[in-house]
Amino acid sequence: PWLVGTLALAACAVVDAQAGLDKSLLTHCGMRLRLVTHNVPPFVIVDKTKCTEQMCPPAAFEPDGGLTYKFFMLDVLPKLKTMCTDNGLSGDIEFDWFLP
Repeated sequence: PWLVGTLALAACAVVDAQAGLDKSLLTHCGMRLRLVTHNVPPFVIVDKTKCTEQMCPPAAFEPDGGLTYKFFMLDVLPKLKTMCTDNGLSGDIEFDWFLP
């Protein structure tokens, strides 16, 4: 979880500094991104029985999902989408969550 949190903070820092945005930081635009995590409450709370071949749909994280899951879905994802749309690229970004 620390690496995921570190990457998320870096992404947020990039969003806040868009004035001099390097276009190579927009490679995520229009893509599905794979996130690998563990079931580590209270950071990630996942119902493993709802996962198929290690991929976990959004329903596997209901009703809470945990701190890291909510941070990515409610804070990081919207900022990544905004980075793309503000630069004229597709804001169609999705996270696919996997368990190791």
